[in-house]
Amino acid sequence: MDDLQTRPCLLCRRPLKGPGGINVTGDPAIAIFISAVTRGLRPRLKTRADQRVFCYSCASSIAMGIPPIEKGDLYVAVWELLRELVMMDESVVLAALAQMKHPRARLQRMPGSVKELAAAAG
Repeated sequence: MDDLQTRPCLLCRRPLKGPGGINVTGDPAIAIFISAVTRGLRPRLKTRADQRVFCYSCASSIAMGIPPIEKGDLYVAVWELLRELVMMDESVVLAALAQMKHPRARLQRMPGSVKELAAAAG
């Protein structure tokens, strides 16, 4: 009983399976949540948070590149977020390299996923 949703990478359009719940893991990806909230208006209105994803290869490529110049503040904000995430730990870059070296390799689930726990118990 997989609770996975498929979303394309924003840059390369590669389909990535993502979890619909907290106990399920999917393909390695970086999710960016987008939401809008009104300001200076009562009652305050807020949209639901929508998720956009980048595969590790595209996220690393964006983060290590130069900041966007003519594309607007939203693109710069996303570049800064991805850059900060990539600089936190080398695991993102290492996962991107693994995907580049073996693009057809089956992606491994994160440790502790529901399927992994069921396999260990059974």
